[in-house]
Amino acid sequence: MFCEMQRLHGLDLVEEGYRWNEVAMITGWSEYSLSSWHACYMESGSVWQNPALRNRHDDAAVRNEDLRDAILTLVEAE
Repeated sequence: MFCEMQRLHGLDLVEEGYRWNEVAMITGWSEYSLSSWHACYMESGSVWQNPALRNRHDDAAVRNEDLRDAILTLVEAE
């Protein structure tokens, strides 16, 4: 995952006049990710969809029972 500073740098490049596809090519990110970060930034002032979580994937299993169950099934199968 990309940190806040990297995401903001990508948005700064767009602000400086680079096109979305140019920034995506320079950084290796998708235009979809850039536009998603931009939408979040415009809505909340943060590049994170949920600023409190900051896209920490370590909480994903806690919030997603299907993911947690799938991981447990894999671990128990080993």
